[in-house]
Amino acid sequence: MVKVMPKLNDRQPLPQKQRVNILILGVLTKFEFLYRENPVNGLIICEIKRIRDGAIMWIGVFSVYNPIEIRDPVTKAVQFTLMPKSLSTDLNNFEIWVFEETT
Repeated sequence: MVKVMPKLNDRQPLPQKQRVNILILGVLTKFEFLYRENPVNGLIICEIKRIRDGAIMWIGVFSVYNPIEIRDPVTKAVQFTLMPKSLSTDLNNFEIWVFEETT
């Protein structure tokens, strides 16, 4: 299943936090996304944390149309995949698609 991440607040500058429910193999799991900006080159850095156990799932930089597989830190199983569609540090054009793992 594909869904679009909720929009960030374009009236508030980065850093911003976002809590998102993502379906993983039939189980709704909460994740926290922390977005911050690298002021040197204007890239958006994201840290993804699973709320249930506080596990850091991924830290990195988004690149448009470059899919990112988010894996469990222990089992290395794919939890979900992110596809940045449009990125902008002014947050007006900031859209990320989530591909949920269903099998």
